[in-house]
Amino acid sequence: MSLKLYKEMRYTTFMKSLKIDCYIDGYNASHLNCSDVPVAGATGYYNYDNYYFYCFYYCYFHNWGNVNTDSYIDFRNEILKKVGLAMMLQPIKDDYELISLIKQNIDNSHPVVMLPNYNALFYSNDYLSKNKASHGIVISDYDKDRSIVIIRDDIHIRSISGNPTTIQRKGQALLKMQITEDMLKNIWKMSDNSNIYSIISIGEAKVKKYIDLVSDVLDNYSFKQSKLLEFIEHYSLFEEKMKNQGFAEQVMKNFCNSVIVLFDVFEKTFEEANHSNSYKIFKEKYLNFRQLLIAKLHANAYRGIYLSKKEKNKILENIQEMDNKLLCLINDLYNNYIRHKESTVYANKQINYALSAKASASSEYFAPAFNNVYAASHAVNGKWENIRTDTWISSNSNIINWLKVDLGQPRTINKFVIRHFARQGYNTIDFKIQALNNAKKWVDLVNVKNNSSDITIHDISSSTYRYFRIYITKPGECDFHTRINEFEIWGNV
Repeated sequence: MSLKLYKEMRYTTFMKSLKIDCYIDGYNASHLNCSDVPVAGATGYYNYDNYYFYCFYYCYFHNWGNVNTDSYIDFRNEILKKVGLAMMLQPIKDDYELISLIKQNIDNSHPVVMLPNYNALFYSNDYLSKNKASHGIVISDYDKDRSIVIIRDDIHIRSISGNPTTIQRKGQALLKMQITEDMLKNIWKMSDNSNIYSIISIGEAKVKKYIDLVSDVLDNYSFKQSKLLEFIEHYSLFEEKMKNQGFAEQVMKNFCNSVIVLFDVFEKTFEEANHSNSYKIFKEKYLNFRQLLIAKLHANAYRGIYLSKKEKNKILENIQEMDNKLLCLINDLYNNYIRHKESTVYANKQINYALSAKASASSEYFAPAFNNVYAASHAVNGKWENIRTDTWISSNSNIINWLKVDLGQPRTINKFVIRHFARQGYNTIDFKIQALNNAKKWVDLVNVKNNSSDITIHDISSSTYRYFRIYITKPGECDFHTRINEFEIWGNV
């Protein structure tokens, strides 16, 4: 064996490595907190897409929802549990224990996240400066023979835009660097013995596919609790701070650049988003609205121009309007996805007996402005694209409404699908699905309270009836109208 080959074997044999992608189409510190890009990368060791799942939740929770973002570890674990992981603090006494604990975690296939100070990073522009802000790195490899460790860091260390009015684009998320153990020890010491965390598996992931992200947000969270809305409502507290470029950059990151992550996930989830001009137009409009708003606030604060009450109220209205449109867009994309999926599942297996069946209702709303009746038959025509021709709407006079379908003869049914009106505040809240043959008393098959979903799917034990109806006791939040796009009654062929 040649000496060269021996050395090559010697230097590779003892390298213990955890494979983590660099994510060349990933995100940097202008989209996420610089200590979260490495955490996202560490989750990618367990599953490549975990990186994007983590970034999605991080950005969503910083814009909407009621998740507490104050506690570093609690907030990260709120996200990590979605993918079956957890962040564990690793107490360290000295630099020897630091290296030993890192190697032990890597041997156990646990990526390590360290939070050093900027001024402790010899490869940073802030090295030896007064900047003691925390940063984040992943430690994923070591070579015990050469006393070397591999760290992965956010690319923004060497490239920072410095422009608070710019929407930041994607790029390589994590740089891979080889340093000595002594270098890492010095970083740790200069960072006042900073914390390190291991990313461990704690069970099965709740989120396994991109569609799981969207359905989780639609089912369990809300776009009503806008952090940007809160920021503008209390803007007087931040007006002086907005003069500072660093603060303005942070605001731009939280409320504009981070939203890029959400749109990216929609495009990974829904093929329609990659081909729809209306989607692309709205995405550009939404991002530009937030960019221009924050840039104007920064410029006006710098010039000493303060926000008037009238301007503030107008901004609040615009934020709510844009968020409502965003929610409608997500619902439309999700509903179209579900329709396509269901049509595939049920093809040649089951039949929707309600399709084109005889339908009647407690009332049918007539809109004089359009000379249009929102008839009961619209809810069984197999379409839900056009509100005027594909939606049943009751009158606004009674809180209790019903939609009845006559199948013509008794049919054995095992599933119902109700496509509610996909607008926030208007989908059906409390309702029953009932059945009837020749008797006069309706039989309850399904009972739903506090519904917030745009599509509800109800599996039942096989039951044979001729007549079925949705009996609504509480329509949408905004009025007494009941709005149903489609009532599907499925049974075996």
